[in-house]
Amino acid sequence: MSDVDEQSDEQKVIQILQQGYIGSFRAIEKALSKIPASYGASWGSLSLLDQLSQQPNATVGELAKINHVSSGAISIRISDLLKQKLIRLEVNSSDRRRHTVKLTKKGQSVQTNQREEAGRVARLMLEKMDYQQICQMNQSFSQLAQILTETFSEQSKD
Repeated sequence: MSDVDEQSDEQKVIQILQQGYIGSFRAIEKALSKIPASYGASWGSLSLLDQLSQQPNATVGELAKINHVSSGAISIRISDLLKQKLIRLEVNSSDRRRHTVKLTKKGQSVQTNQREEAGRVARLMLEKMDYQQICQMNQSFSQLAQILTETFSEQSKD
């Protein structure tokens, strides 16, 4: 009987997390972080550009709601995108307190390039895994994320 057979399921899970998941997630994060870094942006910022391409008349408040973040958090992302000249703000003519966020030509170009890069990554994934496998992987990652989130949020309450 091997040492692995003698371990409890709990010990086996700890070993899987330490040796497998943590290394795998770091590798995934490192590989995927190259995409936004190539644009000098964050994933959140690229996501905003994508959202603005689909909703060209979104307001700051609507973007905060879509992204499930506070107005302050979305304002930080918007400020970064403004500095990079990827977006512009337009004042609503009927309510000067409301601002519509618009992509600039540079922002449209970055968003288009980012979409093309996402398509390239998707094609590479589909060469190695079929669509069902990718869906199963996503479902498993989502389930793991939910379990870990619940576990650590329960611990922080104690």
